[in-house]
Order: sequence, then structure tokens, then C-alpha cells
Amino acid sequence: MERTREIAEKDTGKIGTLYKIAMDVDKLNAEKTAPVKPYLDEIDAIKSKSDLPKYLGKSHRLVSSLWSETVLLDDKDSDHYLFMIAQGGTGLSRDYYFDDDEQSKEIRQKYKQYIKTLTDNFGVNIDSDKIYALEERMAKSFYKKEKLRDPLANYHKKSFDELKRDFPGFDWDTYFDARGVKPEFVNVMQPEPITESIAIINDTDIERFKL
Repeated sequence: MERTREIAEKDTGKIGTLYKIAMDVDKLNAEKTAPVKPYLDEIDAIKSKSDLPKYLGKSHRLVSSLWSETVLLDDKDSDHYLFMIAQGGTGLSRDYYFDDDEQSKEIRQKYKQYIKTLTDNFGVNIDSDKIYALEERMAKSFYKKEKLRDPLANYHKKSFDELKRDFPGFDWDTYFDARGVKPEFVNVMQPEPITESIAIINDTDIERFKL
């Protein structure tokens, strides 16, 4: 760790520049939330659920929410890459939401406190339990770790038209236009969580969702 810090402090290139930016506490405290204001403004601009596909497509270029995405070699066709959509978007791994041991209970409680601390830092007054409840609902649909290890259980390759047919209730065309890609095929690795995420979009109050 000390060696890594020493390298970062002495580097005159990108590593050193990034390190100095991250460690300039006085500047960061003075700026407060100003650097992320454009992103917060985009969220504030969401007025209805019909705005979400475009917003999610754009935001998923930077961070995942509701599901995660990647591009990997097609497990059944190693000559081609395949766009992957997978379960994701929660702050904790699935089991932490449901395991009943004392450590998991403590982690859940501290995670709720962490959500509250983050939102307080951004001047957002919310009920962290409501945010947690949305994540817990998502996590209930997630594959357990044992099933995630089964390659066949996590392979559901679909054409773009099949994606729209099998996962209705979401404007995939607008989403991928904003995402900046238009894959011919998509592997929906865990279909049930994606279906549940779309259900959450459609039956959750938009203001609560924006939190």
C-alpha cells in the first residue's frame, strides 16, 4: 500500500494527476456537489416514466442501475462478441439482503445508514428505507450464486426483436439509441430479474424512483 502511494505521489503523468485531484480535500469540500450538478439536473428533468428509457440509456454508459451490461465473447460462438444484460443495480450482493445471520443483519443496518449519509451529503431528504425496499425487491428476483455458476442457466441469446417481444413494457429502441449501440443480438443472462426491473419501472411512483 505504501509503495502504491509513493508511486502515485511521484508520478507526473495521468496516475499522478488523478491521485492529486482525488486527494485535494480542500478543493473537493469547497466544490461540494457542483461537479455532479449536471447529472442531478438530468434526474430532476425526468417528469414521467416515458423519460426513463432515454435517461437510463445515457446513464448506463457510466454506471449500471436496474441491470448491468457488458460485451463478452459469445459462449456458444467464440468468433463473435455478444452484448450482455445481467441482473444488477443494487448496492449489496443478493444474499446480504436475506441471510439471517448477525453479520448480515448488521451489514443491512449499516447499509441503510450509508444510503442516508450519501443522500444527506447531496442535500436530498429521503427515507432510506424506501430506497432499500426497492433494492430488496430487485434482489428477490436475482439468481442465487449457485445458479449464477451454471453457464447454461445464464445463456438466453435473443435477437433485438425477440428482446422487445419477450421483455415488453420498456422502450428498448429509445434506450439503445441513447445508449449509443444497437446490438443485433443480446444475451439476457438472467431473464427474471430483467422482467422484474421493468415491472418496478412501471409500477413505482416516478418521484420515488428518481431518488
